[in-house]
Amino acid sequence: MLARLAAEGVGRVYVDGGAVVSQFLAAGLLDELTVAVLPVVLGAGIRLFKETGPERWLELKGSRSWPSGLVQLRYVQPPPG
Repeated sequence: MLARLAAEGVGRVYVDGGAVVSQFLAAGLLDELTVAVLPVVLGAGIRLFKETGPERWLELKGSRSWPSGLVQLRYVQPPPG
């Protein structure tokens, strides 16, 4: 599907959902990741992402907050090296 989108001139694709994002992370296909944090403390939970391959560090490019307490964090994949 990505090859077809590229052939059609699509430069950016939005992906959503833990399983889909995990697949794109594992394949090295994400260059930007936005995570929203809600001000709720859970007694237990599940991982945000499934196995995505080797650990990688991301660079924080921006953050935004709302009066509700929600915080949105935007990360990018730093260039290799």
